Amino acid sequence: MPQPSDAAARETKRRRQAAELADLAFDHSPDAQAVTDLLLRALRRNPAWTALLGNDADPARWPDEIVTRLAAAPLDGDIVRLRLPASADTGIVLVTARAVRHGRRQILLLSARTEEKAIDAAAERAAALGQLLASIVHELNNQLSTVLSQTQLLRRSVRNQVHLGRLDRVIEAARQSARIVTNLLDLSRRRPVRRTPLPMAEVTARAIELVRGRMEQAGVELATDLPDGLPAVVGDATGLGQVVVNLLTNACDALADMPQPRQLSVALVHDADARMLVLRVADNGPGIPAAILKRIFQPFFTTKAEGKGTGLGLSLCVTQVKELGGGITAANRPQGGAEFTVRLPVAEGVAGADGAQAMPRPAGGAAILVIDDDTTLARYIQSLLRREGHAADLAGDGAEALRRIDRRRYDLLLTDIHMAGMDGPELFRRLEQTDPDSARRILFMTGDIANPELEQFFLLAGRPVIAKPFDDQRFLSVVGQMLRRGPVS
Repeated sequence: MPQPSDAAARETKRRRQAAELADLAFDHSPDAQAVTDLLLRALRRNPAWTALLGNDADPARWPDEIVTRLAAAPLDGDIVRLRLPASADTGIVLVTARAVRHGRRQILLLSARTEEKAIDAAAERAAALGQLLASIVHELNNQLSTVLSQTQLLRRSVRNQVHLGRLDRVIEAARQSARIVTNLLDLSRRRPVRRTPLPMAEVTARAIELVRGRMEQAGVELATDLPDGLPAVVGDATGLGQVVVNLLTNACDALADMPQPRQLSVALVHDADARMLVLRVADNGPGIPAAILKRIFQPFFTTKAEGKGTGLGLSLCVTQVKELGGGITAANRPQGGAEFTVRLPVAEGVAGADGAQAMPRPAGGAAILVIDDDTTLARYIQSLLRREGHAADLAGDGAEALRRIDRRRYDLLLTDIHMAGMDGPELFRRLEQTDPDSARRILFMTGDIANPELEQFFLLAGRPVIAKPFDDQRFLSVVGQMLRRGPVS
């Protein structure tokens, strides 16, 4: 009888060892795993599976609707996700299954975890996404600042109305891009809710523009009722805008498979008796099943297909609205479709106009130092300030700024945070020690709006911050307020 070669013997030994290691990994995995045939007869299960599911460890004994879904799992297709009914021991268990080939037979690979662990895992993924976004936001905002500043500068030298219209569209696109970046951050990480008087009709109109392309693509007819003169609400424009965007996006998704006409309405009304502004977003879609209606605002709960939704949108809406003292509800309309109602307290004694109104500058102008290593943006800011009658000098970093401050007293210091030389925080710390009066005149500028360490620094420093990119009117409004107020004590 021929003897196997040394190479064949080594390969056989390697495969046997690999199989033993695979068995070891399966048996000792902390994840609950099982293998069944297509009739759900158990072929193998690990101790974690038995420990987690107990009396429900046998998939063939699960509820009929779950067994039916598993039996219909496409071979080598998408993963099937389902929920087992809650038990006293485990609560709700989430199960994933995939049908694959194993030699000549077909099997199901199953894994399970409690809903709490699934939520923790999803939260970890969201945190990782937040870190990834934060790593690129600074550079994105710097680039958008350059686009916005140069386009606004070009606009002042153009007289052709057609070209002016095109430049206005570029400016608005840059502003919308900045808002989209902020919206992504709001979805991926919790941020403090800022409270300023806001015209909710304007916030809603801007949100609609962000989703308009999606609505048109889906063939959705939009009807709006956003009256002028409504009282303002107190909140965060980005956060409340995201609430509207989420509601509109969900409505578009619900209408996607409906026959025409696909109708969506957005309305604002003032409930004077309750001192609330009420936003209603309604559609003529399929409505919300009763079982889902009770859970629709839970974190990470979604009925969308894999990859189509995170389950975070509505829970973030609830958090944002509740922190402002309002509420949000969902209901089915008698005529069909769903309606979401958002109630927000009105700002007492504040009209619906934007609270960030321009302040007149002091007579004779002011002496201002702009500190930024982005020379293009710094020179643009300098030109803006000089146009307003101010005397504006430039410094490339904190060290150069200190030398200028030694020679001249400035009414305002505008400093970037990240610079190649001495950065903004270090400049502030130096001035706190040697020139506290100048330290109280600082206005920080940054595109790094997602940095938790900087948020802590700004909180401790107690100095105002303007986020890049900013447009001319907003920037000059903040500068005017700073100059009228004098040093921040």
